[in-house]
Amino acid sequence: MEVRSGRLDSFSGEDLESARDVLISRFTVGKKSADHNRALIKRIFSGATFHCHRAGREVPTAGCSLALGEVGGRCVAVGCYRHVPAPRRSSLQGFTELLLLAVETEYER
Repeated sequence: MEVRSGRLDSFSGEDLESARDVLISRFTVGKKSADHNRALIKRIFSGATFHCHRAGREVPTAGCSLALGEVGGRCVAVGCYRHVPAPRRSSLQGFTELLLLAVETEYER
């Protein structure tokens, strides 16, 4: 498996579409959460904001990054993450937050 990672704007439209397809196929299975998850995935890939319950505010997706796992040039795994900077006037450190992680069913082990 080949893994590529980078900011959303560093990937081609074809890469983003295949990543979005993997996420939608895995996160829109149950009817109860399908609409919410589809909307969240759409927001991340469109550069909109989404509500972060931990932070209690809207968070821009402009700082989001992707990790794509490819087998034979086909996207089979996607990780969507963002870097959270350290708060000002605090001893806490920044961290990386995993937002979504999906692997196509036939590639799970």
